[in-house]
Amino acid sequence: MKRPQDPFRRGVMTIYLWILLIGGAYFLWIRLTGKGFACAFNSATGLLCPGCGSTRMFLDLLRLDLVSAWRHNGAVLVVLLAWNAIAGAVFWGRPAFARRPAFLYGALFANIAVLVVFGILRNL
Repeated sequence: MKRPQDPFRRGVMTIYLWILLIGGAYFLWIRLTGKGFACAFNSATGLLCPGCGSTRMFLDLLRLDLVSAWRHNGAVLVVLLAWNAIAGAVFWGRPAFARRPAFLYGALFANIAVLVVFGILRNL
């Protein structure tokens, strides 16, 4: 008898598949052209957005250079690590509270707050 597919596990796997596909395509684009996409917020305002430096951070992570990754965008690195831990907890179902909507929304809003505060502080 076949076990029914867990929607949480399937959702996590789907999200990671899309991230890998889009990230892989962008990585190939950068390697082939030598150019990344410009930040629209930075181009319009001259200020750094909370995500500025993320491409360089990801490229540093691929080289396992954590110090440079932290320097390029420490806030996104922290958020990335937090969401990977949360995704692992949701995927494996342990601890059980990780699948509760209240926890997931709380984590989402906490991560948004971290990025907003980081975006403000990096432009002072």
